[in-house]
Amino acid sequence: KHIAVFHKGRFFKVWMFYDGRLLLPREIEQQIERILADKSEPQPGEELLAALTAGD
Repeated sequence: KHIAVFHKGRFFKVWMFYDGRLLLPREIEQQIERILADKSEPQPGEELLAALTAGD
């Protein structure tokens, strides 16, 4: 019911459904905006966990 987002060494949970309803794009966007604004540091070792990426 959620996806994992890896940003600046941190993992975040982004919910896709609420009460059995698929969230609207703007509701998902709000969650992503909060992730982008989050200034907290990764937990010890969190930034070292493997992540899938399409980049080099």
